[in-house]
Parts: sequence; structure tokens; C-alpha cells
Amino acid sequence: MNRFGFCKQEGPVFRIRDLNSPWRSVLHLGQRQMVGKSYQWEDDPETSTFSFLEKGRVRLLNLSETGKERIVLYIEPGCLFREIVLLHVSPSHPASLVALESCEVYNFPRTLLDDAEFVRHHPALMSNLVHSLGAKAGAFYSQITESVELDPQTQVCRYLHRLADERRTRVVNPGVSQSELALVLGLHRSTVCRIIRTLRDRGVLGHFTRCSLEILDREALAELCNPSEGGK
Repeated sequence: MNRFGFCKQEGPVFRIRDLNSPWRSVLHLGQRQMVGKSYQWEDDPETSTFSFLEKGRVRLLNLSETGKERIVLYIEPGCLFREIVLLHVSPSHPASLVALESCEVYNFPRTLLDDAEFVRHHPALMSNLVHSLGAKAGAFYSQITESVELDPQTQVCRYLHRLADERRTRVVNPGVSQSELALVLGLHRSTVCRIIRTLRDRGVLGHFTRCSLEILDREALAELCNPSEGGK
């Protein structure tokens, strides 16, 4: 956590919280909305609002041209969202936001960002918005770099190695199934299952369920995090 909030990388996915907490001072300018779990916001160039998350959790998903979904970002309270679509829309790479639980949001009119009077009276909020956009841009760049430069096996091994490195135990709780891991990494489920099977055959991993992952050979897993070792 820093003065601009919390932005943490968890595997290839980032989690943000309180990046825009100063915006709580102007919630009275927004319209309060309660949405249930699984509520979905779509990319829409004609959208007339952007939102502030007061309570709940939201997941940002990207859909590639080939139809593959990838989790990009977990958004927690104290953050603006849907502001990027006001500045840039990619019709070939649509994104969607999904409520992971019941959420309380405040919707601001898009005209607020063009309101000279609002900008003049709230320079700190404009500065905060710029810093949060920078944090998101950095997260997106990191994900793009890793997905482009690393082969699928290296991506899987790096994700699992981060888990093993954090827990320092033989058995860890991955918190994701193999199918969910594929979604996180933007890979096909069959690709991830094949890689996990290969790691088992090589004695690197034992069992792998959503709640339990057995790391049999940490050193071998660490070596496979190097792209040059991936195919060996």
C-alpha cells in the first residue's frame, strides 16, 4: 500500500484497492447503485457513466479475437472503473466487468471529466485519476509482456512457483482449479492440463486440486521458470 492505494501482482493477475479513495469526497455527485453477484458491465463506447466501487469485488475479463477469455484485474473497494472506456475503446479486444459478489457502486456522469469547473475545484482528484491510470497501464503492460515473451509451460511454472515461494510448504492452496488457471493465464484448458500432466510425470508436481497443490521438486520448478529451460 502506498499513498495512491494498493496494486499487487498475484501471478499474472493484478489486484487493486483504494487507488481512488479520495473520490469518496464527491460520492454525492454520483448515483448509488446496488448490483448482485454476476452482474456484468460491457464495453460500450456510448456509455454515459464511469463508476466508483464502494463495496464488493469486480473482475475485469478480456476476450481475444480467437474467443479466449483472460482475467486481467481484480478490483476492490476504493477504485474507479469503467473510466478507461471513456478514453479508449478496442472493438477487436472487448472487455467485460463482472461482479464477484454483491456490490455498492456510485455512477458518475462522463461529462464530469470534461467539466472545467469540477476540474478547477478538484485538482487532487484529477491527479489521483492520472496516477491510477498509470498503475493500471503498468499492470496491463506487465501482463502483455509476459504473455507474449513466455511459452505456455513457462507461464504455468512461474504462476505455480510464485505460490510455492509465498507459502514455503510442500502442499499449498492454489485457490484455483486447472480450468481457472487456464482462464487466469489466457490459455486453453487442454494446454494447461497437458502441462500439469507433464510436470507430474517429471516428478515436479503431485496432486493438483482447487484447494491443494503438492510441490514435489521446488528446484526443478524454479528452473522451469526460465524460458530457456521450458522445453528441456
